[in-house]
Amino acid sequence: MAFSAIIPSSMTRNNGKNGKAVSKPAGPTHEKCFDLALPALVRGKDAEGLPFEEETEIARISSEEAVFKLRQRVLLDASLDLTLNIPRTLILGGDMNMRLSGIVRSVIAETTNGGAQVIALSLGRTFSIRLQAG
Repeated sequence: MAFSAIIPSSMTRNNGKNGKAVSKPAGPTHEKCFDLALPALVRGKDAEGLPFEEETEIARISSEEAVFKLRQRVLLDASLDLTLNIPRTLILGGDMNMRLSGIVRSVIAETTNGGAQVIALSLGRTFSIRLQAG
């Protein structure tokens, strides 16, 4: 079973006059952000333009942004695809995969953890969810 959805514009990032993303003001409409460790697979092209695939964990996610660590070097404005592995819970009858994509908006190099980078990915408006067989 699979379906796709478009996130309503009320849940997406506001754009400034120059087309650059701007932050939403704090308050009742401020974006909910979830701090969690969720397994994910990241696909895209590295800093040299070569395709890569790397397993990681999502550290924080909202409808606008996902934050995670990558060992693979990527450039700002690179397009990346995420597959989140959502485990079975009391509410969910089985494991699910959620696929989304976005643009790299921030890269912070770490001196610990094997030189991984902390990536902030500005998420696109579409995604798909697929129940895993089993």
